[in-house]
Amino acid sequence: LVIRHLANFLVWIIHPKFLPPTYEATAALAAIILNISAFTIASIALYDLTKYMLMGIYILDESACSKKISERISISKDASRDEAIDQQRSITQLSKITAQLFCINPAGVFFTVSYSESVFAMLTFSGHAIAAK
Repeated sequence: LVIRHLANFLVWIIHPKFLPPTYEATAALAAIILNISAFTIASIALYDLTKYMLMGIYILDESACSKKISERISISKDASRDEAIDQQRSITQLSKITAQLFCINPAGVFFTVSYSESVFAMLTFSGHAIAAK
């Protein structure tokens, strides 16, 4: 239904000279546009989710569980400003690597064709990122 509405929107907004000759081909183009957009949003949401989750590990120093985690990753409460900046950089770098690996995943071909994996990934990662905030 969404693909059909997007195809109708493309027919309405773009001159027919620039569209495929048949409506079915326009619907396929609309499906590809929708899935690539959903894949892009999913990768951004995965970046945010990874960043929020890693920041949560560093911030939760009050509970005993987080103290064990902070001992494992050797974070002290007396960490200097430089160490905090280095931690922020490492969190950002690991989040970027996670999103990049998601983008070059061999199963990425399924995210560009007219399947529901990209929309599912977008909704899943976005929902988890919102919940992690």
